[in-house]
Amino acid sequence: MQLNEFFPYQVCINLDRRLDRWQRIQERFSEHGIDRVRRFPALDGKQLEVPSLWKSFPGGYGCLRSHLAVVEQARESRQPSVLILEDDAVLAADFNAKFADYSEQVPEGWDMLFFGAIHGLPITRVSSNIIRVTHSLSTYAYALKHTVYDAFIEVNRKALTVLDENTRELQKLFNCYCFMPHLAWVENDYSDVREERINLWWLEESMVLFGAEIDAILRETVIVISYRNESQHSFRNLGFTVDYLFQTLPNATFLLVEQGKKASLDRRDLPHSCHLEFLDDSGGSINHGRRVIKRALELFEFSKEFLVFLDGDVFLTRDDIKANLLKCREYDCASSFREICDLNETETLGVLNGDLRWNYGNGRAKAAISDSSFIATRKGAQLLLECQTDDQSESSQPTLAEEVLRIYESPNLARRLFSGTPAQTQIRPEWSIGIYAGASPFLLAPLDGVRNPVLTPHDVRDLPAAFVADPFMIPAHGIWYMFFEVMHQQTSRGEIGLATSPNGLAWAYQQIVLAESFHLSYPYVFEWDGEFYMVPETLEAGAIRLYRAQTFPTRWVRLGALIKGDWADPSIFRFDERWWMFACSTPYQHDKLHLYFAEELLGPWEEHPMSPIVESNKQNARPAGRVVVVDDRIVRFSQDCMTDYGTGVRAFEISRLTTTDYEEAEYHHHLLNNNPVLRASGHGWNGLRMHHLDPHRLPDGQWIACVDGLGEVE
Repeated sequence: MQLNEFFPYQVCINLDRRLDRWQRIQERFSEHGIDRVRRFPALDGKQLEVPSLWKSFPGGYGCLRSHLAVVEQARESRQPSVLILEDDAVLAADFNAKFADYSEQVPEGWDMLFFGAIHGLPITRVSSNIIRVTHSLSTYAYALKHTVYDAFIEVNRKALTVLDENTRELQKLFNCYCFMPHLAWVENDYSDVREERINLWWLEESMVLFGAEIDAILRETVIVISYRNESQHSFRNLGFTVDYLFQTLPNATFLLVEQGKKASLDRRDLPHSCHLEFLDDSGGSINHGRRVIKRALELFEFSKEFLVFLDGDVFLTRDDIKANLLKCREYDCASSFREICDLNETETLGVLNGDLRWNYGNGRAKAAISDSSFIATRKGAQLLLECQTDDQSESSQPTLAEEVLRIYESPNLARRLFSGTPAQTQIRPEWSIGIYAGASPFLLAPLDGVRNPVLTPHDVRDLPAAFVADPFMIPAHGIWYMFFEVMHQQTSRGEIGLATSPNGLAWAYQQIVLAESFHLSYPYVFEWDGEFYMVPETLEAGAIRLYRAQTFPTRWVRLGALIKGDWADPSIFRFDERWWMFACSTPYQHDKLHLYFAEELLGPWEEHPMSPIVESNKQNARPAGRVVVVDDRIVRFSQDCMTDYGTGVRAFEISRLTTTDYEEAEYHHHLLNNNPVLRASGHGWNGLRMHHLDPHRLPDGQWIACVDGLGEVE
């Protein structure tokens, strides 16, 4: 049975000030043929009189009142059931097929049915894909039968706590079930209820983070905290980390390893059951992390199956640690985070005082498996140890470890607590955009008279921007137009911004011109047959999408999907009367490059017989900007991700390109050693990394290019 038959009455709750979400979720519904959902204008907690004894955020009160009103309407109109969806719900890719199967297994006497939830115990499996729940939390996608309307309305009319808690009480009295694996989860986005960016990634994985299974894993786990007494805040941060983990993961064993020239910790300052070790590093070992791994294995090699390693000032939530541990049943290691944000002192004090909400911009990507924290099986830790030596730096060997280990690339975020003094200012590196010029795209440099960066996140006026990057520009009607990624600080989702220039040198930010329900970046813009097109990175949409300017440069419409899959940085170009496109199929490993071609822009697109043309090479695979033709030579650019994401840009000359053959060689100047053609300057706005290049030949034969860089921006 399909959803529309099973639940004829369907409601989606959406705030009037978030009509963007209503538009996005309508698109999701349309993808699955769901066409009966009616919009319910949510009650905004910020505009309601919240009871003085209310125990959560105003948004939580508005959420409760909205759900209550929907159920009251369903009862008044005598609906046999109501399906309630929130506007940040995400449905499984194969939703219709799974729902048709799972719905046949739902017990006839059900009262409440969840499409996904945070599960507490006890849960009981009643069929292959249905579990009975009594302690589960969920409001984003669930259904009520008329048999529970009265009780739902009664408990929520007088409630002083959030809706999830109230429905959990009803689960003890009624027949409540949940689909397993989950058919829906929550979008990684800003929550108007909790007023924070949320990433409940383990909901999509259908993980159960409470109960006998995870407790057994924790009893087989040692949490290894590495500590250095480097500032007046080091011990403060360590104390918080230890207390938080002891309280939230009581079944685990704890080992605290201090490193330095002199011990500063006293065992009496630590919980009674915490093991304490001191490693003297006055001998000059470079690889301090290896010494910690080695000591932990010496102590627990035969008694513990899982090891959690983290620095004393790194904060991972309880649920993220649990979910990563569960993934280690399938992998040797879990990276434990995708991105880490360095907090300032004010943000750190918020965490120390119990406010664990995520309200920061983006941080830096994980540099190597042992960077800041990771989680491993005993076997994984042993293999990682074998990949390292004491005199190697920890960042010099990620490639070998990744070849040997089965590593789960964790999607969650981490925080590093501020460890300086309150008087210090902490400048976060951020991506910004500059202009280079030169005699060729291989010989580019900052241009005299141009003050780089020409665009920074501070230039963006219509949303809070964390950074700007991935610029592409195009001349038209005597004006230069630049399109680029703008990372929304609150949603951590990229949108496409526009800037203009009369000469390609001085730029003025205009506005956001393209936003979707998923992350956008790398807005590869080009002109063909008098029309302007854009192929941005849309990997979260599960396909490479093509857009056309309906009104250039501000209004873009989607024409369709070119190639299905999770592709990073698709780079399209025209050569020999055909369309060609490079794209990276490993967006987090950056080590595999594919090539496609098509007779028509909209396809069909066919993979080249020699594709992938780059495999297992982080230096050459991920595209880094526009493909250009230089003196009848096709040149593609790649990001150098060998030691870290996007440390430089390398150039490759394609000497043969047909539908059957492909040959390329890395560019080398006969006199200059200038590959990579872009690299970090060592200071200022591009002091840390450069990873993008869009070069254009000018009428006088010179070249101008927009580039991006990571560094400190004044």
